[in-house]
Amino acid sequence: LLAFPMYLTAIWLLWVLGRQRGVDAVAAVLAGAAVLALALWWFERSRWQDRGVQKGLALMLVVVAVLPVWGVTRLAPASQAPATVNGAIAWSPEALERLRAQDQVVFVNMTADWCVTCKANERNVLSGDAFHDLLARTGATYLRGDWTNTDPQISAFLEQHNAVGVPLYVVYGPGAPPAVLPPVLTQAIVEDALLRVKRLVNVRQRCRSLLDEHRYSGLSVHTAMYLIGQPTVTASMLRRRFGESPSAVQQELSRLVCGGVIRS
Repeated sequence: LLAFPMYLTAIWLLWVLGRQRGVDAVAAVLAGAAVLALALWWFERSRWQDRGVQKGLALMLVVVAVLPVWGVTRLAPASQAPATVNGAIAWSPEALERLRAQDQVVFVNMTADWCVTCKANERNVLSGDAFHDLLARTGATYLRGDWTNTDPQISAFLEQHNAVGVPLYVVYGPGAPPAVLPPVLTQAIVEDALLRVKRLVNVRQRCRSLLDEHRYSGLSVHTAMYLIGQPTVTASMLRRRFGESPSAVQQELSRLVCGGVIRS
């Protein structure tokens, strides 16, 4: 009975191999398995007969069965995944850098076909309508990196975030450090992370709009962005920067900034 889960595991591994090396690799492995089955049958047939030639032929067939498997290692990796998969854009360092430079909210998914946890998260959370509606509400861009075949750039990204492997989920937003999510996702976890970053984006936009409207000379956009990006700024530091009698514009700006990140 326990052999059947092993058969299913073998089928899954063949599927992963097909994703990594293409259909030619799957055909080679199946051909090798067929020759191996023939070798075992021939060996069993000659087992009770004193015929060294037949046993030698069976061993030769075993060697022949290994050759297709060795040939799989010589095949080139399968073609890369399409640019978009289930609404996601293919990850690259350049794409991530460009989106961050545009002050975009970005959700990064590092996955692999052989990763069971990755597939479970994608099926249960990341492929659902609720997740795509959340991306639309927060204006987030979904980047997906495929580590099925080892990729040096993805390996460097994983190391940068102290991840030993996939899955890795990271949320980026302007003025906030990258937020690494747990490896097992729920809709609530993803929604909380994206909405938190979106709130910070709204604060930055309101501050920028307020400054553009009033054009207060004592506080630049750069200074406001500095304050928003510093979670350890205190109220006393804010008072020293604004003065003891802040104007209505300063008070409103203080309320916007303090509501997001400044401690009292």
